[in-house]
Amino acid sequence: MPIVTLTNQKGGCAKTTSAINLSAGLAIIERNLNPDNPKKILLVDVDPQVQATKTVSGGVLSESAVQDTERVQLYDLLISDDPPPTVDTIEKALIPEIGGEKLDNLFYIYASHARTAESQEILATLDHRDYRLRDALDQVRGLFSWIIIDTPPGLGWLLTNALVAADYLVVPVETSAYGLDGLVQTELTLTRVKKRINRGLQILGILPTMTGYNSISNQVLDTIVHDYGDLVLPPIRHRADINGANAMGMDIFSFRMGRTSPEESKNPAVGEYYSFAREVYRRVQEIELERSAE
Repeated sequence: MPIVTLTNQKGGCAKTTSAINLSAGLAIIERNLNPDNPKKILLVDVDPQVQATKTVSGGVLSESAVQDTERVQLYDLLISDDPPPTVDTIEKALIPEIGGEKLDNLFYIYASHARTAESQEILATLDHRDYRLRDALDQVRGLFSWIIIDTPPGLGWLLTNALVAADYLVVPVETSAYGLDGLVQTELTLTRVKKRINRGLQILGILPTMTGYNSISNQVLDTIVHDYGDLVLPPIRHRADINGANAMGMDIFSFRMGRTSPEESKNPAVGEYYSFAREVYRRVQEIELERSAE
């Protein structure tokens, strides 16, 4: 099953927001395909800020949701010489109803703020440090149709683990004056990881985010489309509803869909993130089909 990592070494590009909404969007797609027994989605948050974990654990408005350092969690999978079974760290997402129904097929690996931050430093001292997340996720790949990984900005062993574990990358890029800098840095890191560790890793798409109606945003978007062509995913515009969903600790579908389906929703933010999820689904299915035919 595909593992998709969202990454950009520049912060502030809506990476975590996009990871949350991609996970929820894929869960909706799988539910629509098989309502009685939908395939499951796993969200993995290796960013020490653990904002994605806060959202799907229903605790974004309370720090206590990500302060349990005694609970078996991501840290144990990455640091322990005798890690627990990965399935022991997995919880069902606690998010509001979407389209009038509970979304029971979205899960996450629990991660606390303190322990995840600590693991960044400890990983540097360990053997086999590049592969620890990959080894943990290999145990549960058969249980999930999709695994989505959110990553921290900047370089470090947590990011390296997320790249080594991944099959595909999605690179969110803020369409601002400095937005392209992070994309260039991320491509250089990708090249190094592919050459040294994960030769099968590929960029699935470039996701323009926070696009506006000003000339700079339009110029950056035009540059991305010119330079990357078919790799560019449907852009996500800067919208108040996305900020509102983030503030409430919700994915955009829970926040604005009500009892409608994504296809029926007239909310543009819902439509854009659902289009993003559907395009990721389509691209991966197409690649996997081509590989199986070889």
